[in-house]
Amino acid sequence: MISNCLLAAVAAWLRHPRTTRIRVVRNRARRRHVVWERDGQRYEFHVPGRSSKTYLQNALYRGEVRAIKSAGHNSAGADTA
Repeated sequence: MISNCLLAAVAAWLRHPRTTRIRVVRNRARRRHVVWERDGQRYEFHVPGRSSKTYLQNALYRGEVRAIKSAGHNSAGADTA
């Protein structure tokens, strides 16, 4: 899938607007990252190593949607977009 974390979150919200919440968090590299939550489970658009790239370099790239382990904890790690 070619996207970024913001586009993936908006697409998830468009599919299920009543049950999807979008949040902007800081990852370990202190960069803004967009995650979304549905039914208590958090999701993110992810590619290892993208957190150190500039926002422009992260505009569009090939990645995957993955579930984040803990919904009550900011688990967006250093390797997130």
